Amino acid sequence: MKIKSIRKRRGFTLIELMVVLVILGGLMGVLLVVLKDDKASRAKAEVELKVTYGKIQFALFEFKNKYGRNPTQEEGLEALVTQPPGLEGWGGPYMDKRYLLDPWKNKFKYTVEGSQAKIMSLGADGREGGEKDDADIDLSTILDR
Repeated sequence: MKIKSIRKRRGFTLIELMVVLVILGGLMGVLLVVLKDDKASRAKAEVELKVTYGKIQFALFEFKNKYGRNPTQEEGLEALVTQPPGLEGWGGPYMDKRYLLDPWKNKFKYTVEGSQAKIMSLGADGREGGEKDDADIDLSTILDR
């Protein structure tokens, strides 16, 4: 019995081409979603802000327990990371310095109104006001979302 030789393949089968096209289409879809979806980037930023706000709130709680007050506006959130001048017996750092920046790598705006500390992210542009990703975010209301 003579064995027939296998003929040489000169291209791809239709199934192989379809599989490659499906894979490329899926990758393009994922890439477009990642690059174009503003809602996804905003949602990711809000999750990061919630985590950061929790860390800041805990650090402020520890600072307030030690000194009976929040850091002054002049001391700012930096008082949770490095010892402010004239503050004796500083027990910090109360948090890691990476939590001083919002997801867009801008410093938080810290203000003190009476005994209440207010923390704001100025959004992607780092300036007051704005819309969408550039909008200011009051961290005390971020947990309500």
